Amino acid sequence: MGYVLRNDDRLVWHHEKKGCYTVRSGYWLACAIRDREDGEVGASNSNFENIWLRLWRMQVANKVKVFLWRCMHEILPCRQKLFLKQVVSNPICLRCHQAPKTVLHALWDCPAAREVWQFSALQDSCNSAYYGCFLNLFHYILTVLTDKELRHFGYICWNVWNGRNTQLFQGYKPNAFQSYQHMQEMAEEFYQANCTSSRSTQDGSNRVVNWERPPAQFVKINVDGTLKTYDSVRVLGVVIRDERGELIAAAAKPVCGMFTPNVTELFAIRFGLQLARVLGLKHIYLESDAQAAIRMAFQCWESNREISLYFLFHVCFE
Repeated sequence: MGYVLRNDDRLVWHHEKKGCYTVRSGYWLACAIRDREDGEVGASNSNFENIWLRLWRMQVANKVKVFLWRCMHEILPCRQKLFLKQVVSNPICLRCHQAPKTVLHALWDCPAAREVWQFSALQDSCNSAYYGCFLNLFHYILTVLTDKELRHFGYICWNVWNGRNTQLFQGYKPNAFQSYQHMQEMAEEFYQANCTSSRSTQDGSNRVVNWERPPAQFVKINVDGTLKTYDSVRVLGVVIRDERGELIAAAAKPVCGMFTPNVTELFAIRFGLQLARVLGLKHIYLESDAQAAIRMAFQCWESNREISLYFLFHVCFE
């Protein structure tokens, strides 16, 4: 004789996969209900998992991902948060003196932030509703922005926050357009270095860029210049290898100043040549990924050069 064993009925919390109530899921449900009652654009509980999945899959630096995660959890030290913890006497934004400084206000609504956003087309795509909190804003942009625009959104937010810190703690306000340019450089530099295995040449074909050995009795100098941080610091890098590919020397140094990418690359070229001269190297190949900088350097040194200088460059276009 067979028996069918049946478990007793039990309560299940359907907002968690395991069916058990957690404070976290209860909090998000309460926020969703509150936003719905207030008429705000809210992220439903069923979409939270997708939000975090999209966040951690963004093709941006990890520091930007963590920053956005902190923004969505409202744990940045904004004045509204500090006021609730009785750290400051009032929650009003010190940059505009118009509204309480929440995360959304600091990164999106504040006039100082809008000065940076005005150079981006993203504000036209995301400026049609009242969001209430940064999580709602991020949930909305996931539905309207492309992957490239999403990368730019993350870097703009990160730069706006750093601009806020620079103004409050160092006493000067960064230029909005230069901040936007820095964002573009950082986003594309990270994407090219970490998210692509091949680069596009001028004729549109793709090829993998590999290091090639110089001819016999020559050495190759690879140079590059890049943005280090928000505070206008450029870093110059040089690597020198012989015909067998063995390392001869490597060096890096910071340069302070608001330089364009081509000017930064020229500084890197000069740094590489100075290092070659110190080491007594006379037969060299100089390799860079900036065509315009190579041409300018070649024009400057073509008529009068103290060493046998051959320029070999890879031109990399998107």
